[in-house]
Amino acid sequence: MLQLAAMHGLEDEVRALVEAEGQPVEVQPLAELLKGRREQTGLHLAVAARRACMSRSQLSSIEKWRSEKPGMRTIHALSYAYSIPFMTVLLSALFTQGCAPGAEAIPRDLQNARIAQMQRGNSRHRDK
Repeated sequence: MLQLAAMHGLEDEVRALVEAEGQPVEVQPLAELLKGRREQTGLHLAVAARRACMSRSQLSSIEKWRSEKPGMRTIHALSYAYSIPFMTVLLSALFTQGCAPGAEAIPRDLQNARIAQMQRGNSRHRDK
């Protein structure tokens, strides 16, 4: 992971994050991190999109696993928009791509299954 971070000029930040945790960093897929944070804080998609300087459809694509490889600028914008530490968002993006320690790229069929599960949960939530 440190080699990948060094390629992006982030080796010191990643090393500090890992050392601060004192244990392996728990990382989750980017789509789940963002959607979970937005639901937890009551942040509306339109507000998050405006903060990230992107369209609602772009942001929705990321939350629904349709955007696989966000760039560094997008990761930084997502960090700001959701008020999540940059390194947490970066590690989640790397995890989703199979680049974080212990991670394998999440197969498309598993992504689709998680999307369906999230949609079922949303429809149940709306029915209440």
